[in-house]
Amino acid sequence: MNDGTEMEVEKSFSLCKRLKAYSAKINWTVFILICLFTMGSWIDTYGIWSQLPIITHKLDEKLTLNSKLTVITQIGQLGPFLFILGHSCAPKTCSFSRVSYLILLVGALSCFLLAFLWDQQMEIQGRKYSIALYSLNFCLSLLDGTSTVVFLPFICENYIREYIIPNYIGESLAAFVPGLLSLIQNLNNEFSHSSSIMTSCSSSSSSLSSPSLSFDHHQNQNSSSL
Repeated sequence: MNDGTEMEVEKSFSLCKRLKAYSAKINWTVFILICLFTMGSWIDTYGIWSQLPIITHKLDEKLTLNSKLTVITQIGQLGPFLFILGHSCAPKTCSFSRVSYLILLVGALSCFLLAFLWDQQMEIQGRKYSIALYSLNFCLSLLDGTSTVVFLPFICENYIREYIIPNYIGESLAAFVPGLLSLIQNLNNEFSHSSSIMTSCSSSSSSLSSPSLSFDHHQNQNSSSL
């Protein structure tokens, strides 16, 4: 028992020493900024998928929208292949830094347009299609797929190797943050829905009780007149 306890104490002590050594090498502000930087790799696509219950309810495609967006997202995974091809042919023009800035700018513009155009539909041969949603989802999936092969080399070129850790932390948070916000949104919707049900029930009960009161009052008046 004593040997096992001593080994655990030594492991925890060595872990603390490693954390101190790691903290001495990095800047925690840069650490957090890199997490936020790499969080943008897939957060937009995961955000669209977390809102699909609302989107499919309001658009005419309904449940077929899921399969269409899946196909579009997979086609967008040609982005890494196109980047590798461009980087091998023109490494200076298609560098990691330039492509990273391009991903951020075009991704931010696409998200801005998506906030206003996601429910806009175009009628083609009697059927309505969400062309704006398809196009912007393709653009975002193309950028997100490219970011998986661009962001890590960009960090390795400009920062020390210890900043590789926040790169993976940010990529893992890209799915966690939209899911958490979607859960909070659903809880708020359920609370508002339940409160509206309680309000309607109370109003209906009051409307049912009022005729009985008026009937009793009318009966009392008839008995007094007799």
